[in-house]
Amino acid sequence: MCSYLGKGSRNVQKTPGGLIFRQRWNNMQFVTSASFLATVYSDYLASSGRNLRCNSGNVAPAELLSLAKSQVIPPPAFPFIVSLAAYQWSDEQS
Repeated sequence: MCSYLGKGSRNVQKTPGGLIFRQRWNNMQFVTSASFLATVYSDYLASSGRNLRCNSGNVAPAELLSLAKSQVIPPPAFPFIVSLAAYQWSDEQS
């Protein structure tokens, strides 16, 4: 998690717009998973009254949640949002 926040020893790359960039193909799968994990871990830390300990110091749970939001909520200049909730998944075979 520290690497996503830019506070680790080997930080994850980000695009000029701030999106986590891990791999060239299917990067959004990685971004979605990382955002979900940051949200869950933030909730865990907040409920236990703890902070994340990184190389550059402690990180509050709110900072992890902010990272997650920055990956899924576009800046105001971005005209639309791509939502996985827009898709309906079905196990039925036609």
